[in-house]
Amino acid sequence: TAPRLYEDECDIHLVPELRGQYQRRGQQREIPTPGNNRKQAVFGFLNVLTGEWHFWLTLRKRSFDFLTCLMELYRIYPQGPILLFLDNASIHKSKLTLRWLANHPRFIVCYLPAYSGHQTNPVEKVWWALKAEHMANEMYPSLEALQDAIYGFFATFSRERALRLTVRHEREHAAQPVEYAQAA
Repeated sequence: TAPRLYEDECDIHLVPELRGQYQRRGQQREIPTPGNNRKQAVFGFLNVLTGEWHFWLTLRKRSFDFLTCLMELYRIYPQGPILLFLDNASIHKSKLTLRWLANHPRFIVCYLPAYSGHQTNPVEKVWWALKAEHMANEMYPSLEALQDAIYGFFATFSRERALRLTVRHEREHAAQPVEYAQAA
């Protein structure tokens, strides 16, 4: 069976993401913010059949960075077709990406419907969990400490947890048929 990999990328900011939290009156937690924001790009791929999670930290979210991830996936899945579900981000449809995909026919690309990322891509649930558990209301002293927190989160991110997110995702959207446009 061909792996079904859903992909998404996100930025994790050094400036903390502020979220509501319960606190005793007069004991509110102070959340410092750095003078200059920096961000960390993260590419994530979820195999919805096995729960395998693959991720890479990159400087930016460019076509070149995306293709570097695909080259690694080509190595991880050395035989047979690889179904790749992507949103409509420009890096997924750039000339460089399309040319590379044309030369690597094992990747069968299906584009998700426009503006449907949170509804049709289970990787969004992974980002929500990461941000809720390690980024919300948390100030890291450096980009390296932020990267360590990301690696720490995924070190304990089990296949079972990934599949629970996927099952919930598929259950939520089972009644809504989705048509996928395949890459030309």
